[in-house]
Amino acid sequence: MKETNNVVLFPGMLQQLEVESFTAMDEENYETALEKLNLLLSHQISSYKIHVGKLICLIKLNQFIEAEQFCEELLWNKDDHHYDDYFDYYTMILYERNKFSELMTAIEEEKKVRLIPDKYLNKLEQLYNICYQMNEMTASELLKDLHVAVEENDHQKQWYIINKWKQLSVKVPPFFITLLQQEVIHPVVKTYILEVVKEHDVNEKIEIIKFGDSLTVNLDELPQIDEHPIYQKTLEQIRPLEQENPTLFQLVNELLDQFVYVRYPFYYPDDDVQTVARALIHLGKVHLSLHSPKEDKDKKINKFIQHIQVCNELYLNIIL
Repeated sequence: MKETNNVVLFPGMLQQLEVESFTAMDEENYETALEKLNLLLSHQISSYKIHVGKLICLIKLNQFIEAEQFCEELLWNKDDHHYDDYFDYYTMILYERNKFSELMTAIEEEKKVRLIPDKYLNKLEQLYNICYQMNEMTASELLKDLHVAVEENDHQKQWYIINKWKQLSVKVPPFFITLLQQEVIHPVVKTYILEVVKEHDVNEKIEIIKFGDSLTVNLDELPQIDEHPIYQKTLEQIRPLEQENPTLFQLVNELLDQFVYVRYPFYYPDDDVQTVARALIHLGKVHLSLHSPKEDKDKKINKFIQHIQVCNELYLNIIL
C-alpha cells in the first residue's frame, strides 16, 4: 500500500492507474494521461515506459520546458540502461526549443565522456551539423546588425549583438578583430570582443588600440583578466580590507575589476600597484562616506583616482 499526501493507493489501484494512463495516451488525451503518470511517479512507481510516456505527453502538450527539466532529471543516472533513449529525447526537445548552441554543447560533452552507440551517433552528428548551420544563419544576420550599430556609434547595441553572437558557437568573423583597432569602439566592447575571441581559441597576433595606446599581442599568450600578475598583486594590496571591513573590500574589489576590465589588456606598471591600490581604497571610502571626499595630496594617486572614476563610468554605461 502506498500513501502520499493522505491519498492511499493499493497495488491493484496503481496497476489500474498505469493501464488508464496509457489508454488515455492511445486516445490522444494527453492531459489526463499526464495527470495519471505524475500520480504514479509521486508514489515512486517508475519505469522506462512511464518515463517515456510522460515525455511524450509533455511534448504533445507543448510543455517543452517541463519536458527538458524532466529529461535532465533522467539523465542524472548515466548508468541507466535507457540513457541513450533519454538523451535522444533531450536533444529533440532542445531542437524544438531552438536551443541550438546548448544542443551542440550537450553532444560535444557526451562525446567527450562516453562512447555513443552508432545507432544514436549518426543521428546526433546530423543534428549537430543542422544546428551549426542554423547558428551560422543567425550569426550572419547579427553581423549585419553589428555593422549598422558601428556606423550608428551605438555602443550598447554593439555589446548586445556581440553577446547574442557569443551564444552561437560559430567561428569568429574577421570583422571582430578589426573593431579592436578602431578608436571609436567603446573600450568595454573591445574587452568583450577579446573575451569572445579567446573563448573561440583564435590564435593569432592582433593589434588593440585603447585610450590612444596601441598594443600588439598573441591571443594565445594573453592571460585572462583576473590571472594577470598586475591584477593579482593589486588584489593582494587590498586583501587586508576583507577582514577589517568586508563591505569596503567588496566595493574596492568591484572598482578594481571594473578598472582592469575597461583597460584590458593594458595594465599599469608594476611600480604603480601600491598607488592604484591606495586610489581604489580612497574611492571606496568616499563612496561609503568613511572619510572626507577631499582628494589625496599625492598627484599620482589623484591621477589614478580620476582614471578609475572614468573607467567606472565607462563600465557602467555598457554593462548596467
